[in-house]
Amino acid sequence: MYRKSNKDYKYILEAVIEALLPRFVEAKEEFKEDPNDFNAGRAEAFYEAVDVIKNRIHMYGYDPTKFGLDEKTVGL
Repeated sequence: MYRKSNKDYKYILEAVIEALLPRFVEAKEEFKEDPNDFNAGRAEAFYEAVDVIKNRIHMYGYDPTKFGLDEKTVGL
């Protein structure tokens, strides 16, 4: 049986963030171009998801910027 290490979890977290960030940026841009209720809700949902991940990384003593989660990149 395969045993998971902390390195495995780091790679999984990096992969999730890598998949999520472009969608978050896209949602923010779409809202700026067309600020309707759907685009507002979509941008808010991605913001919440990314913010939770960023806060959990910080809570566990890691630097969110090492995962690409900083104000310059995502505006959090």
